[in-house]
Amino acid sequence: MIYLASPYTHYQPQIRNSRFQAALRYTHLQMQMGNLIFSPIVYGHSFSTLDSNLIPFEAWTDFNDQMLLLASNIHILTLEGWKESRGISYEIGKALENSIPVSYVEPLK
Repeated sequence: MIYLASPYTHYQPQIRNSRFQAALRYTHLQMQMGNLIFSPIVYGHSFSTLDSNLIPFEAWTDFNDQMLLLASNIHILTLEGWKESRGISYEIGKALENSIPVSYVEPLK
């Protein structure tokens, strides 16, 4: 399974939404190609509309850790802000600690 890491948290809702849309497009493409993929952003975005406490990555750490440990590799979606993302830094560290290969992928246009 691919674990897709991508930035999400931002004070502007339209940026959060555009990041969600980019993760959704990439996840959809991978599924069309027959790849099993998990995106915390695709999975969790709808929940954040119900409870703003679910926007920061800390709210999802335990859940995402379990999913990441099931992954055969992690793809980093290099959207603007990915290098500054605390969540992505954490996910990369967790992947490396567990010998999970890390790949960097461009967002789809």
